[in-house]
Amino acid sequence: MTADGCAIISCEVFRPELQQLLGHNADRCYFLPQGLHRHPLILRSTLQGMIDGLDANGGVDTILLAYGLCGNGLDGIRSKKSRLIVPDCEDCIPILHGLSVFGNPGKIDKTGTYYFSPGWIRYGSDAYKEYRRCLSFLDKEEAFWVTREMIKSYSSFALIDTGLDLMEGHRAYVRMVADFFGLDYLEIRGSADWLAGLLKKPFNQPGFIHTEPGGELAARLFSGCISSGKLSQ
Repeated sequence: MTADGCAIISCEVFRPELQQLLGHNADRCYFLPQGLHRHPLILRSTLQGMIDGLDANGGVDTILLAYGLCGNGLDGIRSKKSRLIVPDCEDCIPILHGLSVFGNPGKIDKTGTYYFSPGWIRYGSDAYKEYRRCLSFLDKEEAFWVTREMIKSYSSFALIDTGLDLMEGHRAYVRMVADFFGLDYLEIRGSADWLAGLLKKPFNQPGFIHTEPGGELAARLFSGCISSGKLSQ
């Protein structure tokens, strides 16, 4: 819990950005595993359990959620005692691109481009990590075929530079993955302004959804992230 009565619950993919934005207050964030977005029902129950715990402990009047709708994983989330504030977007990819894509998810290529960020590299899954996992029960050729099929619709791997924590090691990793699978390497400029806005008062800015205590987050409220029907990581 932060000193001003706010608590922050975040996907771990945003840990590098939030650590730099919050400084010494970063230890007051609750980070949840990145892979939960692949299981929306589990994500929903995990987040609700965290929120219920914060309600029970008291001292919190605002809960900031560093998430998108995430496959409807946030649909139905509520707090009895706190306001909930969450970026109005589909998932973590628009947040990493920044507020310039708010309301226009079509600006992000989710069909041909597979995105990475420092947090995704460290905490998330990707095709190369899946290949390494498959080596425990398949030979190299089979493992490569399986993982290459998973990403067959993609033509490039893109590293998003949010302007806060991009190092040569991040570039080297994504280049290695791109070379391994024979895809193009891209580096694109993103922004941490959506995350920074989440932390900024007053909590009534464009690009965010707000619920009052007792109110419920619902998929219909996420007007800025109408799904294009494209593939999601």
